[in-house]
Amino acid sequence: MRISTLTRRRNNKIKNIFKSEYNKRMNKKTVSFSRELDIIIDSNEHSNGSNSSVDCDREESVWTSKSNELLVKWKTEIDESIIIHDRKAKTNKILYTTMSIPSIVSPVTASILSPYIPDPFITSLLMLISGLFSALVIFLNFSQKQARHERASNSYGEISINIEELLSTSKKFRTPADITIRSFLLKISAIKSKSPPI
Repeated sequence: MRISTLTRRRNNKIKNIFKSEYNKRMNKKTVSFSRELDIIIDSNEHSNGSNSSVDCDREESVWTSKSNELLVKWKTEIDESIIIHDRKAKTNKILYTTMSIPSIVSPVTASILSPYIPDPFITSLLMLISGLFSALVIFLNFSQKQARHERASNSYGEISINIEELLSTSKKFRTPADITIRSFLLKISAIKSKSPPI
């Protein structure tokens, strides 16, 4: 009887020890899990907070009277540049033609009149004049200047047409003001950097 009682008491103690150990371990697991969960939640909140500016929708820039006035001002300046570049292109074309004619006519004239001109100095003078005009045409490069002014005029003309088309479009059908103005500004700057001086 005593042996059975002692055995039961031992078994109960062992059970209690196991239960206490089990509970301790389970408590530790619960605490660690809750800590991990807190870390995950904090990291998610931090990431959501850091991406809040990225995820939010971009607010479009509205067209105002100032933005319209700016485009009108740019168009006026562009139209003036078109006129100046056209004039420069025509001037260079006239200079190229004027300087090229003597360089072509002088050798032909010298070869035709050489049998009738007893003095060879005159023939040499005509050839010298022809060579001088040819050198001036090549050195001053009127044809390339003409082409550069024409390209600048055409490029400015395209932007002027685009601005005119935009201004004639209703504001609700336009792209955002800041994007459109920045796009025109970049195009104008690119043309100015490639255009010849006026």
